[in-house]
Amino acid sequence: MRTRLFPLKMAGCVISVKPVSSLIDDKVRIIASGLQPKQNITLEARLVGDKGETFESHAHFITDKDGEVDICRDSSLGGSYRGVSAMGLLWSMKPAPGQRKGIRLMKSDVAKPYNIVLNCFDDHVTPNKSSLQPLSRVSFQKWHMAEGVKRIPVREGRIRGTLFIPPGDGPFPGK
Repeated sequence: MRTRLFPLKMAGCVISVKPVSSLIDDKVRIIASGLQPKQNITLEARLVGDKGETFESHAHFITDKDGEVDICRDSSLGGSYRGVSAMGLLWSMKPAPGQRKGIRLMKSDVAKPYNIVLNCFDDHVTPNKSSLQPLSRVSFQKWHMAEGVKRIPVREGRIRGTLFIPPGDGPFPGK
């Protein structure tokens, strides 16, 4: 069962993530609103991997005339990536400071989602180097396996694999 995650409003800033639960390769729309026009902000994404390791990214933005940033429309001016990228805060994640060297973000249990925490900070900051409190925080989920998919392990001799069978009668054409 998937849980619904809602934004936490703090200091007039609201972060909206749509959808709040989706497959790992589905784009999300992230909007920070309720801010001052032309305000410098930093958005930070953090997640804890299956083995307890922490990964993070951040991006610097300037709000529009309405006090809003839409990462599908607005360009990151710095941080972990530059330019317009709906998924920039996800693909640019790196191990957080203090993590073991050489770790990679790899999913070991595809039946459980990544729970990603998104923070909004005032000004262009490096979140892991500051003790600032976020203006706003929201959580969202990214899944590796769609709801209703059957996962069947295959072991035959030296062959190892997994079959993923979608719900329904089929046919199931490949993409």
